Amino acid sequence: MKNLTGCLKKILLLFSFTVFLLFSFKKYPAQAQQDFNIYTNFSHVISETTINTQAVLQIRSENTQVVSFYTASIPIKNLDVHCKIIKTGKDTNCTKYYRGSVTDILIDLQNSVVSKDSPIEVELTYSIPTNQDTNSYTIPSEVLDAKTNGVTITYPQKWGEPLWTSDPFGDLKLNGSQYSIYISNPQNADISILFGKSIIYKFSVNRVFSNQENSEPQTFELVLPPDTHKQNIIWEEISPLPNSTIIDEDGNYTFKYIVESNQTVDCKITGYINLAENNEKLNPDISLTKETGYWKITDEAEKKRLISYLLDKGLTFINDNTDPQKMTEEQRQLFYKYLYTYIIDRLNYDKDTKLGISNTPRVGANSIIKTPNKANAQDYADFYIALLRKMQIPAKMVIGYISNISGYASDGFYHYWVEYFDLNKSQWVQVDPFLEEYTGHSLFGSPLYDHITILTRGQSPLSPTITFYSQNDFVVASDTNSQIQKNFNVTSQISFDEYNIAKKYAVGYIYSSNNGNIAVTETQLNKSDIPNISKYIDPVAKNSSQILLPKQSRTIQINIPSDEIGHTDIFINLTHTNPSGITYSEQIKTTIPSTIPIPIKILGKVISITIFALVILLLYLLFNRIIVKKPWKQH
Repeated sequence: MKNLTGCLKKILLLFSFTVFLLFSFKKYPAQAQQDFNIYTNFSHVISETTINTQAVLQIRSENTQVVSFYTASIPIKNLDVHCKIIKTGKDTNCTKYYRGSVTDILIDLQNSVVSKDSPIEVELTYSIPTNQDTNSYTIPSEVLDAKTNGVTITYPQKWGEPLWTSDPFGDLKLNGSQYSIYISNPQNADISILFGKSIIYKFSVNRVFSNQENSEPQTFELVLPPDTHKQNIIWEEISPLPNSTIIDEDGNYTFKYIVESNQTVDCKITGYINLAENNEKLNPDISLTKETGYWKITDEAEKKRLISYLLDKGLTFINDNTDPQKMTEEQRQLFYKYLYTYIIDRLNYDKDTKLGISNTPRVGANSIIKTPNKANAQDYADFYIALLRKMQIPAKMVIGYISNISGYASDGFYHYWVEYFDLNKSQWVQVDPFLEEYTGHSLFGSPLYDHITILTRGQSPLSPTITFYSQNDFVVASDTNSQIQKNFNVTSQISFDEYNIAKKYAVGYIYSSNNGNIAVTETQLNKSDIPNISKYIDPVAKNSSQILLPKQSRTIQINIPSDEIGHTDIFINLTHTNPSGITYSEQIKTTIPSTIPIPIKILGKVISITIFALVILLLYLLFNRIIVKKPWKQH
C-alpha cells in the first residue's frame, strides 16, 4: 500500500510538472496582453513584381509598465519580417515562427516603457510577390488581435485611378511618379484594388439535358447572364446553339433546347462578362412601382415607422412630400440613402446564416416585419423592394453571383440584391443592404463590380427561376489578363417574292446573320424610301422577344402595300441594338422583281390587237376619203 501511495504521488507530481510545462510554453495573447490596446497602420507600395509593406504597430496601455516582448501574428505564411523600434530608430531582434497560413513574430522590445501618453511603436517591414500579368491586387492588411486604423496604398501613376476598391478610399494624391490612396478604418482584412476601365470575368456553363423517359420531344430551359446597363456579355462558344433564345420583359435571357425522345444534349457555353459604368440616361418603368405578392406591405404602421425614422434623420421635407418626382435632387439623394439605412436598421440576419442562397422558406415583406431578427438576403431584398415601391420608386430584385474579388469568401456565392431607379442619375442603381450588414462594409454608392447579374425579377417576384446552383454548372472567375474585344458585327440582306400589280402586298424578307460575339436583342427599321417602313413588319412572323446570338440568323418579314410602291428599287437603314447600349447600323438595298399576270398579258395583247386594227381602219378610212374621193369629184 505504501509503495502504491508513493507511486501515485510520483504520477501526480509528473502530471503537475507536465501541465506546468504546457502552460509555460503555450501562448495566450489575450491573457498576457490584456492590459494593452494594439493598433496598426499599413503602408503598401505596389510594384510590377512585389508589394512592399511597412506596418507600424502601436502598443498602448492605460498603466505605466515595462514590456520585454510582444508577439505579433500576421495572417500570411512564411513571411521574412524586419523589425525596428521607431523611438530609438534602431533595429531590434524579431524571431519568426511559421504555423500554417500565419507568421508569428516575437519582437524584442528591449524592456521599453509604455504608458498612457507614451506608446511603443514598432515598424515591421516585409514583401510579398505579385502576379505580374494582372491589374487586380488583394493586399493583406491585418495584424491579429489589433485594430487597423488606416491603410495607404501607393502605386505607379501610369496605372491611373483605381476602377474599384473593396473599401472606399479618400482623395487620390500624386507623389512624384506615383499615386497614393488612403483607406480609413478598413472593414476588410484584405484590401482588394482593381485598375483599368472595366472588369472582365470568364464564365462557363455546363449542363446536360436528357429525355429518356418521354416518347415526345421535351423542352429544357437555361437562364444565362443577360446584357444590362452595366453588364455586357461577350459570347465565346455556345455548343450547341439553342433552338430558340428569348428575352423577357425584365431583360432575362432564356435558352430553349428541344431534346428528342431517348436523346441527350450536352450544353457547353463559355464567354466573358464585362462590367463597366454606363452613363446612358434611361427612362423609369412606372410598372415597377406596383406592390404585389412578396413585395407588398399591408401594415400601414410600417410606413409610419419609416416616416418617423426619416424625420429623425433630418428629412423634414417628408412632412409635405413623399413623392420623389417632386423632390429636389439633394432631397432625393438623402431620401434614397436613408431608405437604404432603414432596411439595415429595421432587419437583422440570423447569426447562423451563411453567405449564399439557402433553402429556407420565403416569407415576403409582409411577414418578415413580424420576425425582423430572422431575415436572410432574400428577405432583405423583398422588404426593400416593397418599401421602395410603396414610396413610388421603381425597384426590382436581382439574383446573381458575388465573385471572390472582394474577399468575402474564398469562392464566390449566389446572392440576392436590389436595383432601384435613381431619378437624379436617370439610371438603375444596384444596392445590397444585407451584404453591408453581414460584412460590416459600407456599400451604398459603391459600383459593386463583384456583383454579377444572372436574372432580374421586376414584373413578377416569382419568375423566372434560376437554372443552376452547383459550382460545376456555373463557374465564374475574374480574368484580368483577358484581351477579349467586343465585336458587334451583323450582316443583313433583303429579298422579295415575285411581285405583280395584281397582288395586295409586296412580300419581302430581311435576313440577318450575327457574325460578332455580342447578342442582338432588337433590330429597328429606321429609314427607307418606303414611308413608315417599320409598320409593315409582319405581325405574325415578327417575334420581338427573339435574341440573335452569335453565329445565328433570323428573318424579319415585311408586307408592303401595293399602293405604297412607286418604284421597284428600295433601301432600308437597319439599327441592331444590345441592352448594354451597343448599336450597329447598316443599309440594305434591293430591286423588287415584278411580273405581269397571264390574264393581264392576254388582255394586253387583245387591247394591242384592237388598237392596231382601229389604227388600220382609221388609216383606211382616211385613205379612202382623201385619195379615192378626189377623182370622183372631178368626174
